[in-house]
Amino acid sequence: MKVYRLLAKAISRDNDDLRRFMFGWAGLEILIKIIFSEYEKVFVQNLLEADPARQAGRYFKRIRELMKGKYNIVDQFVVVASCIASSSAEIDIQEFSRIKKFRDSFFHDTSVAENVLPTVAAVELLKKYLRLHIKYKKRLTKR
Repeated sequence: MKVYRLLAKAISRDNDDLRRFMFGWAGLEILIKIIFSEYEKVFVQNLLEADPARQAGRYFKRIRELMKGKYNIVDQFVVVASCIASSSAEIDIQEFSRIKKFRDSFFHDTSVAENVLPTVAAVELLKKYLRLHIKYKKRLTKR
């Protein structure tokens, strides 16, 4: 999987801080995009279990149809974090948003100095969500 290779490059001291940040962010973004649809189903199912009314199911089905391909990366991360990191989801969402702001500023404004990039934070979040996703998949196969 490409995400593993990006993680390996992100933690390698052979790369400078900018490259490590870019590899970490790219790995995190790719991971979230790959696993989002799986967790979107879980997220909606959890909401439906809280309100099992038939109309709610029809509503969420329509919302999913309308939103297909329209979620931004932060929205996708919110869904994934809510499903597999419920106890730390809010903190992780804030951290993800903070890292993304650095990424956006660096790419679009270029006034961000390389030495202030949240490289460690990006790499740690990538490792955490890769680990949580693997744990989740293992739990599913044990059922």
